[in-house]
Amino acid sequence: MSSILCHQARLTYNQVNAYLENPEDKSVPHSLTGNKDVKKSVDTLHQLYELLLKKREERHAMEFETVETYIKFNEKGGIEAILPRTRGDAQKLIEECMLLANTCAANFALKHELPVLYRNHDKPDGEKSMRIHEYAKNFGLSFPEENPTQADYQRIIEATKDRPDAISIHSMLLRSMMQANYAPDNIGHFGLAYDEYSHFTSPIRRYPDLMLHRAIKAKVTNTQQPVMDFFLKRLARKPQIPSAVPKKPHAM
Repeated sequence: MSSILCHQARLTYNQVNAYLENPEDKSVPHSLTGNKDVKKSVDTLHQLYELLLKKREERHAMEFETVETYIKFNEKGGIEAILPRTRGDAQKLIEECMLLANTCAANFALKHELPVLYRNHDKPDGEKSMRIHEYAKNFGLSFPEENPTQADYQRIIEATKDRPDAISIHSMLLRSMMQANYAPDNIGHFGLAYDEYSHFTSPIRRYPDLMLHRAIKAKVTNTQQPVMDFFLKRLARKPQIPSAVPKKPHAM
């Protein structure tokens, strides 16, 4: 199965953010404001994002307070400043759509028992839970000694997000969690609060993504599945980059 992507407008995150903040903004390209089909697509996508955001909150999916930076260079190529990168709704809606694609792909693979690797994230063990239980006492907050839920983590995240040391606190919470990993058997993703999760799409292409693409393509085209069962578990055991619920979906 192949497809061709046709587009009617080439837009940047900043341009779409400007449009979402003020549809009458003169800096927004005419290819968006002057094309009713493009405008309708962006408006509909933003409405979908708002629904997905509500679902995220209902699941108690974790969202840690982190800061991403970028380097501003001067005319001579030297570093002029290191600045915080801001994320508007344009970036966030794409991230939510990527998460949705990943969960849909995982659900499809489970339904049809495809030979793929899932992106798993287990719940914290007793030792790590106890560590956060003691740590939370410093801020007058409660945290269970064992079997914490996503809501327990999110409660601390919300209670501390406006503190000047929020990044440090959230970093401690992040380190208390298990590492995400690849495995041929799905156990769900604790941090994102998903019953099933995979890496189907991401800015950083990984081999498990390609395995999933090939397996889905073989299924929908009714062709032979790629022969990869014999090394699924061995591939899943490759060293993982420490990550649980980083600030961007492509790193999850």
